[in-house]
Amino acid sequence: MSVAELVHRGDLDELVRAVDAAATRGDVDEVLSLRRACLDAVEFSGRQLWGPAAYAAYRLALEAPADIAVAAVLDADDRHMLGPLTEVVAQHHDWAVLRDLLPPGPLRGTVAVERVLRGDDLRGDQAAEVGHLDVPAHWTDWEGERPRLTYRSGEVLAPAPVARPTGPATVAGDPGAPIRDPELAQAWEPLVAPWSASPDARVVFAVVDGPVGGAVGTVAAGVEVAPIDLVDAVAAMTWAASSGGSARRRRGGAAGRSTTWWALRTLVAHEPASPPEELEADLREWTWYRFGPVEEDGWWLRIAAEHPDGWSLAIDARDPPPPDEVLPVPDDDLDEATATPGAGAAADPWADFDSVLRDLDHP
Repeated sequence: MSVAELVHRGDLDELVRAVDAAATRGDVDEVLSLRRACLDAVEFSGRQLWGPAAYAAYRLALEAPADIAVAAVLDADDRHMLGPLTEVVAQHHDWAVLRDLLPPGPLRGTVAVERVLRGDDLRGDQAAEVGHLDVPAHWTDWEGERPRLTYRSGEVLAPAPVARPTGPATVAGDPGAPIRDPELAQAWEPLVAPWSASPDARVVFAVVDGPVGGAVGTVAAGVEVAPIDLVDAVAAMTWAASSGGSARRRRGGAAGRSTTWWALRTLVAHEPASPPEELEADLREWTWYRFGPVEEDGWWLRIAAEHPDGWSLAIDARDPPPPDEVLPVPDDDLDEATATPGAGAAADPWADFDSVLRDLDHP
């Protein structure tokens, strides 16, 4: 069936399958043609073909040659995609190729940070305009393991980092005396802000006067608390802040890293753009912890910290997967979370093509 016939029929499933087939065989011209036809139908006939058009842009950003991929990033609205196209385009294209194709400004800086997350060191590169995100243009050792992230045709794999205890676990104590610190709460709660939209999510943050057992006891009674290294705490925060939880759309690694650095700088009262080595030194004055259990499916962030001056904080954030979604069994020490495009309200035209994306039978 021709593109014109598919568009005339308004068959969302077949249009998505047509985009998938063309992208899989590497026919970039066909994907572009399908995208343009869907967009024209929206503009001139009112047919709700946003979904296939968006999916075409996603596959172009992921798999097309760099110039076409960047054009898709600049042109498409990615609010209903698996994740931001600034992150998608960074999967297969090096910064050396992308830097001259992207216009100056925040978007180019965001892509630069995504490439840093994938291994590029952009120190000294004036085109890496990362100031709006308040993160360095290189990865620091104390940020832990770089996120492992793979976009595929109809899913994104983002395994959670594993925080390994550095000492024996204890049991959380009674709730501590609360300390009201709105500034700290406003910096830490955004780490998992998208999760709050899920009906079954839980996000609790506490700052208390006293040891870490009281902070953890305030947010999660009776759980085990184990010390971890700073690098594991930061990696967990970055992973959580980059995700979208069961809402499914990722915020992206650049946003996640920026949100994490904001939370950490607020914790130790650093100004924006403070040197990374100074930030690390102050963060290492704290003792960092995880608390459990942490084996369950879904998305979670259970981090606590204690300062030598005798106060502590804890965040207990959990967002279980929807009841009808089965997540892959983790491999050994990986908590593998798979996100697929979410179905919104029944009237949402984007929701109609969700099932066909789930049925795509290849990576």
